[in-house]
Amino acid sequence: MQNGVTITSLDIENVKRVKAVKLTPTETGLTLIGGDNGQGKTSVLDAIMGALGGDTYKQPVHDGAERGTVQVELSNGVSVKRVYTAAGGSRLEVTDSTGKRGGQTLLQAFVSPFALDITTFMDATDKKKAEILLQVIGVNPQPFEERIKTLENDRLLKGRERDRAKGHAESLPYWEDAGDEKLDGNAISSQMTEALSHNARVRQAATDVDAAKDRVELAEIRVKEAEKALADAKEKHEAAKRAYADAQEKAASAGQPVDTQAISAKLQQVTEHNERVSQNLARKAAQDAYEALADEYRELTREIEQTREELRALLEGAPLPYPGLSVEGGVLTYNGRPWSQLSESEKLILATAVSRAVLPECGFVLIDGMERMDRKTLATFAAWLGTQGLQAIGTRVGDDGGNTIIIEDGMVAGAAVEEEPNFG
Repeated sequence: MQNGVTITSLDIENVKRVKAVKLTPTETGLTLIGGDNGQGKTSVLDAIMGALGGDTYKQPVHDGAERGTVQVELSNGVSVKRVYTAAGGSRLEVTDSTGKRGGQTLLQAFVSPFALDITTFMDATDKKKAEILLQVIGVNPQPFEERIKTLENDRLLKGRERDRAKGHAESLPYWEDAGDEKLDGNAISSQMTEALSHNARVRQAATDVDAAKDRVELAEIRVKEAEKALADAKEKHEAAKRAYADAQEKAASAGQPVDTQAISAKLQQVTEHNERVSQNLARKAAQDAYEALADEYRELTREIEQTREELRALLEGAPLPYPGLSVEGGVLTYNGRPWSQLSESEKLILATAVSRAVLPECGFVLIDGMERMDRKTLATFAAWLGTQGLQAIGTRVGDDGGNTIIIEDGMVAGAAVEEEPNFG
């Protein structure tokens, strides 16, 4: 069943390399124009483009000719005639099925510029193909892409910050045997203070004993030297002896000196332990900072995926021209594969499907350079065109028997050598 307007006949004279070419394309399916390079194959398509597409596709006349004409009959009864002059002039005549005259505006209702130059779409970059498809289905991914870009930049910065935090944490020392709880050194410090005070008292008592002893000896000397002061000396002697006895008593009650080395060693252990704990706590804080940044990084990743999922949902809900066709990461894909990985028949089918979506009223496409497709690809494409009620007119270098017509020196040389269906 035909879905749009197709070309029923062509009559071209003296346009570009074409001298005289008449063609009746297959109603639906594939019409192939074959021939060697420079013979006028592409000029046939250019002539159709010029007749139907307007001044954008204006064509020159054949060398030596005064004027060139292109007559195109369409399936909806519209007749189009374009006349070119050697001086560069152009005249368009459009007549509908009732005989009413029209112009380029009438053609715009069922002739798609996209269909006239579908090869440009096929040769476009992956990004440009995606932009065309999104424009066709009326989806604007820009807000999603901008948000994804912003989130990706934020995630990149957060990732760098996270990695720096991780490196900082890993660079700090950690003592497994110390843990993260500090010991109380105050009690040991008090013990050390008391021990030092005690030892000072012991030393002072010993000094007092020595001083008292010196005074006794001095008194004894004075007793011997000064009998006149015997009484006083004896009194002082007794006093000295009493002082000496007191000093001995104090010295005896003071006890032995306390060994401070053990206490000092224990205090040093506490200090070293607490220093290690401080380092452990610093590393733990750095690790916590790293974990927090890692969580933020993961959250940004989740937001990016969520935004991409929203965009995918938007695309899946849009009226795509062909099942499996989509845009992923700003690139046109088919069943998850990029354009470069598609077969030639898939590319032809998808490009034609997009063309039909651009203007459903247009039931034909023009495709230049189909020599890159093998016979199997062309047959697959032709069969699909038939199921869709679409028409394709293409050019192909050479003649292996599968062409509809052959162009030689700007004219139709004849049908294909082999007697077989023309991919219609």
